[in-house]
Amino acid sequence: MINKQKTFLFVFAHPDDETSSSGGTITKLSKDGHSVYVCTATRGELGTLGTGTLKISRKELPKVREKELTGALNLFGAHPAILLGYKDQELQLIPEKTLIKDISKIIHSINPNFIITFGPSGISGHSDHIAISRSTTAAFKAYLKINTTCKLFYVAISKEASISFNLKLTELEMNPNVIIDISKQFQTKLKALKNYRSQEDAQFLAKMFEQNQMTTETFVLWNRNNNTRISDSF
Repeated sequence: MINKQKTFLFVFAHPDDETSSSGGTITKLSKDGHSVYVCTATRGELGTLGTGTLKISRKELPKVREKELTGALNLFGAHPAILLGYKDQELQLIPEKTLIKDISKIIHSINPNFIITFGPSGISGHSDHIAISRSTTAAFKAYLKINTTCKLFYVAISKEASISFNLKLTELEMNPNVIIDISKQFQTKLKALKNYRSQEDAQFLAKMFEQNQMTTETFVLWNRNNNTRISDSF
């Protein structure tokens, strides 16, 4: 990984996005001494209301998911969550300038060396994911004017995997150039996902990751070209 201590900012839409996409990477970066922040736009209050024997009311869900997020970040060794407080499934209704402004404030407050978010498709096509990708990218471009060394990466998935899961991704998102080995962090990622007991998707993904031993997480430089090298670190 990177030798000197750096600051990383992960920007996602819902609690558990950070774990399913980047949990192993966040853990690895934190254990290597880097400063890792996670900004989450909503509390995921329209998610599922529990799994197994756990039953949660709609009113209780935001606090439950925030607690689950806090637990995940504690496991990873990251800083406490930064919550923007928007409503789940309504990010596309927020004026883009407002969302960009809020994300820009976070960027300027911590001055990251690296920013990681969803790519243009949001991986799943979720409207909140797409809105976060678009606004974070715009905020990053503005930040480049004062910090020309900052880099933006998108969550990426190989073309084979995207076809297998029937995902409609952009060409960029199917061509990762950073491949992180999370073998040593894999159990931590699984534990964090399983601790999102309110969410059916988190339990499904934990089971799938474990069954298929998916011990890498992949990302792509936002403006990757044919000369961009493949690397095992940012």
